[in-house]
Amino acid sequence: MKTNILKINQNSSEEFKKGKIFNEVFGACLSASCLQGEAETIASHVCNQVEAWANQFSEITEDDLKRKTVSSLENYQPDAAYLYQNEALTI
Repeated sequence: MKTNILKINQNSSEEFKKGKIFNEVFGACLSASCLQGEAETIASHVCNQVEAWANQFSEITEDDLKRKTVSSLENYQPDAAYLYQNEALTI
């Protein structure tokens, strides 16, 4: 099933893209000092979990997607989850 992500601030939507989540999680893991292979493995696991969750719905909000991603990432790398959650606040 195709899942759309509702953009709250822009009153628009875009299709869920697993690759986008992978890149964001991968970057957060590298920023949390994970090795590249570990970061790839974690990002892959998190993306699979988030994709399985998102496929249950026809539409989800950006905030819901972020919460689910953080929740899944916390199980593997809490520091990366913190960085991902607070990306707008970090330098």
